[in-house]
Amino acid sequence: MKNAADLEIASVVNLTKAAKLYSSSIFSELTHQSLPIPVVANEGTYMAYLYCHAEILEAREGLQLWAPSHLAYVDANTCEFSKIVAVNPGVFNLGDAVDTPVGSYLTPPEQNSDKFLTSMVRLMQVYDEVITSFLRGEDPQLPKIIEQRKNFSGLFAKVSERCLRSYYFAVSQPFFDWVRVSSGVK
Repeated sequence: MKNAADLEIASVVNLTKAAKLYSSSIFSELTHQSLPIPVVANEGTYMAYLYCHAEILEAREGLQLWAPSHLAYVDANTCEFSKIVAVNPGVFNLGDAVDTPVGSYLTPPEQNSDKFLTSMVRLMQVYDEVITSFLRGEDPQLPKIIEQRKNFSGLFAKVSERCLRSYYFAVSQPFFDWVRVSSGVK
């Protein structure tokens, strides 16, 4: 693997677009794609994405999300789709059922509100900053990095799917420990 400090990864916006483009050919419209999850492995640096069934079952109960069924990896340097693997809660050492929702998220109209969209764009901007700092191994106690981590944590709490946070942390515990984002669940 290259030295992480020398890596120049693609923007999370481009990585997320690549993940959506490639996954749309294999998943139904009732599939939800997670936010990007940075993963550093011996083979390289990737952005991982969780995929789960998503459906509105009852009015006013939000978009119901099931446990992730797939995990995809996009090369963080080239935006090339690397691999996709079938998963279940046991893979992550979690005990969620696979045949019932694990929780709810915002409905598509709620995800299109000005407030949500603004928070999402801001999160993508901060993602780029914080991932670069993480990969370079920058001291998380530097004032600039503290501010990045604080901004990321606040926006991640607003935008991410609370019911999937345990899965995010299972995929990339080192990253979430570094930014010190708490799952806020279980």
